[in-house]
Order: sequence, then C-alpha cells, then structure tokens
Amino acid sequence: ADAADLVAPTLEGPADAIRACLADANLSVDAIDYINAHGTGTVANDITEIRAGERAFRRSEKMLERSQSTAHVGSYEAVLVEADGVPAGTLRWSDETCRMFGVEPGTRTLTRDDFFNFIHPDDRDQVERSVMDAVDAGRPYTLEYRIVRRDGGERWVLERGQAQHAGDGRQWLDGAIFDITARRAAEQALREREIVEAQLTE
Repeated sequence: ADAADLVAPTLEGPADAIRACLADANLSVDAIDYINAHGTGTVANDITEIRAGERAFRRSEKMLERSQSTAHVGSYEAVLVEADGVPAGTLRWSDETCRMFGVEPGTRTLTRDDFFNFIHPDDRDQVERSVMDAVDAGRPYTLEYRIVRRDGGERWVLERGQAQHAGDGRQWLDGAIFDITARRAAEQALREREIVEAQLTE
C-alpha cells in the first residue's frame, strides 16, 4: 500500500499501543493474549528487568576490561566451525589483547591468518602444531611464544586456552593471553649474570 493509504489505528492507551506493536511485529496471538491477561505492568516490569540486566552486563564488561588492562591479561575467542554466519577462523579479542598485539582497541574481529602473522616466524610452526594437537586431544594448552607487534616491537606472551563445544554443533577456542615480556627479560638478565659470575670464578 502507498504511504497515503496507511491509517494509524486509534490507540486508547499504553495497552493498545503495545498490542499494536506486537501485531505489527507479527507476534503470535498468544503473545497478545498475554498482554490482555496480564496488562502492561508486567511487560513494563519485564522490560525494566531486561534493561537493568543490560546495564549490569555493560558494567561487568567495563570492570573486566579494567582488570585485564591492570594485569596485562587479554582474552580471546576463536571460531573453529562456521556457525550463525561466522566463518571458521574468526577471532574476537578483548581490548587488552588488541593493545598487547599493537592493534587498535575495539578491533574485535580478526582472522586466524592475522593471528599467525603476529607470531614470530621462529615460533609460528610450533604454536600451530601445539594448538591443533591440543584441540584434537580435547585438552587445555599452555604456550609461551614471541609476537611481533604492528609497530615492530617484539614481546613475549603466555597463552592458555581450550577447545569448547556446544550442543548445537558450535566449536570454538577460548582462553587468555598474558604479557610476560618483563618476566622473560628478568630471566635472561639472570642467566647472563650467572654466566658472567661463572666466568669470574674460573
């Protein structure tokens, strides 16, 4: 129908407005009957609870991001089997993971190739083999390897992850990545000092 042919229904109050929205959305008669039986107060309460839940979720996300930033720990998820239109190999990184790799925070979706391109060439094959072996065996994994950030800086990270499976066929990896550059530098400095001390005592 032309826009000129559309006639807005006469709404007697909030209840009629909600019923009209439900009808326009092609919701079931049961849903409309629910409004008739329980009134708009129940729906308003449900919406209020949903919005409160959304606000709580957003607060928890912000708290998680702050704690990750403080501890230099990032989280990730990697899709193993295509589902819901999301291709296999898609990665989702937290803001702290992005910062760790030198990627703009908020760049939530990357690819498997993006990830492996960040890994130091000398460590790349070992990381790929270790992850795939763990996925095939259905066990968690812990890895330490070097990454090369987009700005060219090199860092050491520790990754802990595990494959996850859902009843609907979805499969993915999730885990955490820790920046251990300072720890590795301290270990290297200690080794070098021990070598010097050993040489002086010879």
